[in-house]
Amino acid sequence: VKLCESVFGARAASLNFADPKAAAEINNWVKTNTNGKITDIVTPKMVADAGVILTNAVYFAGKWHNEFSRSETRDEPFHKPGGVTKTVPMMHHPRLMAAYRSGSNFEGAILNYLRSSVFFYVLLPAPGKTPKDVLASFDVYDLGGRLAPGEAEFDVDLKLPRFSLDFSASLSDDLKKMG
Repeated sequence: VKLCESVFGARAASLNFADPKAAAEINNWVKTNTNGKITDIVTPKMVADAGVILTNAVYFAGKWHNEFSRSETRDEPFHKPGGVTKTVPMMHHPRLMAAYRSGSNFEGAILNYLRSSVFFYVLLPAPGKTPKDVLASFDVYDLGGRLAPGEAEFDVDLKLPRFSLDFSASLSDDLKKMG
């Protein structure tokens, strides 16, 4: 229990799974640790039917190291695969220093998050290439957070659709396969 708490910031607890308050306790922990972004991860029935419960919630609220100015965000055309164009709020950063990256199938930029070792990669497929082609053609480690000695550093004038990302997954089948 101490190892879980000190290394993983986890909590181990004994709960009466027959008590509907057990689900509320788990959900309250998740809600607190995701700043209210994830509110319900289990139901009272799920808890009552379980012998053991292992839950995890990952929440990443990254802020850009070089923020996009709200005054530079404007509705502009975004060109989707297949020649479809859609007007979307487009964020604009006129000068991202040393952010440019390229490969045989793409051009792109690397964006840093504030006080983080996590990077966000923006990749634009070369003409005639698909995102699948790009992803199949390189190793993300080759893009790196820093340029290798001798590589040119180019600044980028970047326009990027405003976005948010959400993802969820169940590990139930994977854990069952692991025994």
